[in-house]
Amino acid sequence: MSDSGEVLKKADALLSRYGRGTPLEAEDDFPVLTEIVEPGDSAAASLPPQPREAVRISEFTEEQRQELAIRITEQVHQAIASRLSEVLAEPLRERLIVSLCAAVDSAVAQIRDDVETMVQAAVAQAIERVRDELREPAPRRSR
Repeated sequence: MSDSGEVLKKADALLSRYGRGTPLEAEDDFPVLTEIVEPGDSAAASLPPQPREAVRISEFTEEQRQELAIRITEQVHQAIASRLSEVLAEPLRERLIVSLCAAVDSAVAQIRDDVETMVQAAVAQAIERVRDELREPAPRRSR
């Protein structure tokens, strides 16, 4: 006898020993496929809208096409915008903070260097001026 035949005999013996099982009683709160849903029922409100009859776009006027394009664009924009704000807002905020901090640090360092260079140039000019004044003989006063 084949292995599958033995398995089936054992399964039959097990089922006969513990009974063939009783069908589950239908409970009132579980919907059945044969139930009819009335249009006013709350269950009908949760159903997805039924597809409309297909209309060829060539049957639309230019104005209707433009209006349809605007509506589709707005719907796509709304769907994308909400998702993008969720996905991009926090990482972008973190990147901006890091980038701004780096830019501010760089600007402060550059300003510090520029001020130091300007002070050194001003001091050097002042020293040159004083040195030139000391080299030139002072004009004599006539009495």
